[in-house]
Amino acid sequence: MKNSLSYSAERKNAEEALFQSEQKYRELANSLPTCIFEADLDGRITFANRTAFEWFGYSEVDLLEGKNVIQMLAEADRQRADESFRRVLSAGETSSGEYTALRKEGRTFSALVTARAMVKGGRPIGLLGILIDITERKKAEEEQRQQDKKFRAFVETTNEWIWAIDLEGNHTFCNPALETILGYLPEEFVGKDSLAYLHDEDRSKVQEMLKEKNSKKEGWSGLVLRWHHKDGSIRFLESTAVPILDQAGELVGYRGADRDITERKQAEESLHQSMIQLRTTLKASINALASAIEMRDPSTTGHQERVTKLACAIAREIGFSEEQVECIQIAGIIHDIGKIYVPAEILSKPGKLNEFEFMIVKTHSQVGYKILSKIEFPWPIADIVHQHHERVNGSGYPQRLTGKDILLEAKILGVADVVEAMSSHRPYRPALGIPVALEEIFRNKGVLYDPEVADACLKLFAENKFKFE
Repeated sequence: MKNSLSYSAERKNAEEALFQSEQKYRELANSLPTCIFEADLDGRITFANRTAFEWFGYSEVDLLEGKNVIQMLAEADRQRADESFRRVLSAGETSSGEYTALRKEGRTFSALVTARAMVKGGRPIGLLGILIDITERKKAEEEQRQQDKKFRAFVETTNEWIWAIDLEGNHTFCNPALETILGYLPEEFVGKDSLAYLHDEDRSKVQEMLKEKNSKKEGWSGLVLRWHHKDGSIRFLESTAVPILDQAGELVGYRGADRDITERKQAEESLHQSMIQLRTTLKASINALASAIEMRDPSTTGHQERVTKLACAIAREIGFSEEQVECIQIAGIIHDIGKIYVPAEILSKPGKLNEFEFMIVKTHSQVGYKILSKIEFPWPIADIVHQHHERVNGSGYPQRLTGKDILLEAKILGVADVVEAMSSHRPYRPALGIPVALEEIFRNKGVLYDPEVADACLKLFAENKFKFE
């Protein structure tokens, strides 16, 4: 009797422990954000967690009526699911697959269903399944497929050469545009030393660049390279690239696009050439005007040329660019062009000019401005010529401008003009010499002449950087 009571107590304890275990399982299942279900050998649902009820819209009454797990899927997926679940029960394996789940009201969603057999006493007694809503993932995958499709279409049809290279610069991918641009089929580049088709000078440049980019794991933009076309011609390509990193963040190559800019480069070259020709013609015309001035006043032969040389030297000493120096050069050569309208007898008069004659001579800067203002120079040549006799204290002519209103180029030309004129012979006086001329510049620095310009001029002569030939 005692043994019977003891066995009954042990059995009751075991049943209580089993009940408690099942309760904990149910509580855990109900707390999960995924669908948990159990089904018997015929597929009838015997348990579903709270999430399953919420997602599918069924009640516990529906389940008690014997709802089959296969009915929870879209009709098109039911046979496949049935076959899969039967394999799980017969072989004891775990199955996982993507299905279209069917809600009670008829709406569907994408789901990943994983099922395994529940076994008791070594025999399967039903299915334990987990269902995860993968609608967003599927949507993202579909969007990615569409993007990939569009990208492939772009790569196949674009006029730009889309490519990928490894760390050594060998191409691992080329789109069909390669043939249009360089005349080669993609397979003629891929897997080969395609950098051999670069211009010799650019090949070494690219190899050095890749070493630097590899160390920094960075790409490039706007890189212009010369490539040999299959027909032997040279093509200019503008390259842009981004680094390719593996999952560990290590650089494995580059992906980029090159566009053919050969026609643009040729047009630019033709325009440089045109500018060179234009400037050559301009300088020839300027020199012709300068010669015409000197023919009317032989006593100042070489004056404009010497003034120009000193003015250019001062400009460089101050820090002018070569473009700005060229402006000074043009203005210097023709700064006295207005003297064409001054009577020759006044220009070559051996004695001192009277007040009226000097007034006529002073009109040459105004006349020069009127002549040159009709010509479209790339610099303010007419204004420079107009102002080269202005002085920083307002005592110059013809406009009596003060320092801030006078162009720096005109200030430079004015100092060079004074130094050359004082150091050279004139019909009305002998040459005063360089020392006297420099003393004039030093004494009136900041009064008549711009301090920066005056210092640059004095420095050139003090350090023997310049002399009149």
